[in-house]
Amino acid sequence: MSGKYCWFKPSHWGSRGFGMGRRRRKVIRVRRKRLPKIYLCPQCGKEGIRVELLRDQERATVRCGSCGLTEELPIMPAFEEVDAYCRFADRFYMRVTNA
Repeated sequence: MSGKYCWFKPSHWGSRGFGMGRRRRKVIRVRRKRLPKIYLCPQCGKEGIRVELLRDQERATVRCGSCGLTEELPIMPAFEEVDAYCRFADRFYMRVTNA
């Protein structure tokens, strides 16, 4: 067919999906959420808690950069920073509610 009776030109067949082969599929990338590195301080309410894991000594140090709250916790080898922070927050709120 010539361009007179056809709404597309034969030179455009490959770029418009009329050529041989399949259409390319759109690549969908899955973005994974990362765990935070800085947490909320239960005492002062600011985002200033940093957790340092000492795996060889099986303990974690939790420190607030704003108010200076510090605590050392025993941990298991499989613990991550978020696990140590949760254990720290649980202990802190237990002391507050019991006092």
